[in-house]
Amino acid sequence: MSDWRVGAIYNPYEVPFTYDAPLTPVRQRVNGRTIAVSIIASGLVAATMLYRVLAMGGPLGGFENDQFVTLSQAQQIVMGDWPVRDFVALGKPLTLLLSAFGQVFLGRTLLAEAVLTSAFLGVCAAVLFVMGCRASGSIVIPLLVALMQIAMAPRFYNYPKLLAYAMAIPALWWYIDRPDRRRLAVLALVGVLAFLLRYDHGVYVGIAAILAVALAWRLDVRRMATDIALLGAMAFALVAPYLVFIQLNGGLVEHFQSFVRYATQTASRTAYRPVDMSLDWSQPFVTRVPTLRDGPRINVRWVPGMAPAQRAAREEALGLVEPEPIRADVVKYALLDSSPARLAAIVTDAAIADTSGIDRDTFVINDPFYTHVPTPGDRFVAFMTSVRILPGIFRPVNAAPFLLHLMYLIPLAALILVLAGGAGSATMAAGRPSTAKIVVLVVLTLLVERSFLRGNLPSRLADVSEPVGILACWVAAAMLLRSSRWGTWLAAGSLLAVFAASAASVEALENVSGQVRQSGIVTGEVRDRAAGVYTLLTAQPPVDAWPADTVGMEALARYVRSCTAPTDRVLAVGYIPELFFMASRQFAGGHVWIQPRFFNTAGHQALMIDRILSYRVPIAITVAEPEYTADYVKSFPALTNMLHREYQEAATEDFGRGFRFRILIRQGITPTRTYQPSHLPCFSS
Repeated sequence: MSDWRVGAIYNPYEVPFTYDAPLTPVRQRVNGRTIAVSIIASGLVAATMLYRVLAMGGPLGGFENDQFVTLSQAQQIVMGDWPVRDFVALGKPLTLLLSAFGQVFLGRTLLAEAVLTSAFLGVCAAVLFVMGCRASGSIVIPLLVALMQIAMAPRFYNYPKLLAYAMAIPALWWYIDRPDRRRLAVLALVGVLAFLLRYDHGVYVGIAAILAVALAWRLDVRRMATDIALLGAMAFALVAPYLVFIQLNGGLVEHFQSFVRYATQTASRTAYRPVDMSLDWSQPFVTRVPTLRDGPRINVRWVPGMAPAQRAAREEALGLVEPEPIRADVVKYALLDSSPARLAAIVTDAAIADTSGIDRDTFVINDPFYTHVPTPGDRFVAFMTSVRILPGIFRPVNAAPFLLHLMYLIPLAALILVLAGGAGSATMAAGRPSTAKIVVLVVLTLLVERSFLRGNLPSRLADVSEPVGILACWVAAAMLLRSSRWGTWLAAGSLLAVFAASAASVEALENVSGQVRQSGIVTGEVRDRAAGVYTLLTAQPPVDAWPADTVGMEALARYVRSCTAPTDRVLAVGYIPELFFMASRQFAGGHVWIQPRFFNTAGHQALMIDRILSYRVPIAITVAEPEYTADYVKSFPALTNMLHREYQEAATEDFGRGFRFRILIRQGITPTRTYQPSHLPCFSS
């Protein structure tokens, strides 16, 4: 029988398929374990939010520009537009609505998105842990796997790839435990929610749901067919209002044809390319590497009213680099020179009102992280972390290939263990639900791996960590249980080695130790760090969090914000989705980005032009020449003709950091002033 005591591992091959199995004395004492699991799960949610939010900072507040596709589209909803009807939603209506709700309740700031996405990622880690406990009977194994998922730092914009399956897997297993109509309805609801998060998630969950019904009723073909039909009918009834909305706003056929084309083109651009391990057999068996750490950083409070150009000049003269705004007049800097003479110059500079991190009497860095005298224990830890075993194999370049192979090995190992556990068909005939659950999970895992693991692999590995993590817990428990005493020790050693290699690979890819230090958790600066992140992420508009002389996207967003009215829309021909949210302006044409070969049919261009001409769009921004002529003119001939007819080129402006764009202005709208220092036309008072 199963043993549900804390830390115990139950045998996943010995669970009989009964609807009302009596509770054993051990299971009657489940309350203590349930409380422990609940506390740990809640702690994982809090830890995820704390770690991910406190580690934010830098350009775009710590988000990647892909995040702003969702952010800018959600802002469009908050400002009155509707997905599908008014703009192309890219097949993820629920994702946009969740982000829009965050902006409504927490404000149109970066903080709203940070809280929302980190909370969902925390929930996914908690679900992985809870389901891992159910799969393995252990607490330690799923806790380690959940912590690994957190360390892998799934991209904020990819949280739906975890959330869809964090909802689906419990529903699938719940139905298999007792396949009745009520649980079938929940399964249909979860499938629809996954579909609305993004259409392809609904397809994968739907396939897994059909398989779950088939396995649950494999001995009753009539009931199997009835429940599969009922599952489809309930799912259709739930999604029907959305389908009617699509039909009334462009038509179902055109909508889904466009999504399939978009998904196919996206997949081809990010197609999977085989990655192999790079082995250097010339390296020694063991070696040491120097321990590197970031240079010191200080906080500087500038005197009030300083002009941006004057501040920039003082930063250059004093060797203050990598500015990170803390408050309006307080900036954190890295130092090019931390000598006493340079620190004295910083402290005594007339433009600086105060500093933090410098001893103002002795002119030395007083950050404990740099002044702490190492203890013998510190030296031992530093020595051990500098040792590299088999450096020719365990190399940073091998991190992504190793994790990729492991991601595929886990479902294959699970399938082998299922077959070995009960001679295949005999196990299925015995009606053991654990077998059905694992088979469904293996199929679901392989589906999402085949879809998600492609180009830009390091940023995608975490996307499949929800189903893979739960399977890993089950595989680990099965390996430990189905061995002799010596086999158990061998299995435990192998699992520890795999875990250590996985942890090292994640560290190499995500710099987990650096992220933890940046969060202030280990340095005791959580309060200061939280205050800085809060200031950075709560600016409205978001671009105001950066100094006025910041170059790059921030400079472009500041121009758009300053030179358009709040009701104006801005056309961007290129991939700059961050522009609209940073400047708090709506995008024109119904597209948050416009790229060659995407949504470029005659019908799409006609609708795009109609949406542009229906609103006041004083500024159009395109990629610079020769890229525009080479890539965009051929893809968008009708749009190009409209731009030639309705707009005139004002300038090609270099905003810094590689952001160079053509600025076009609408004919018939007279500029009200000139934007300084770039002398670009403005259309606001």
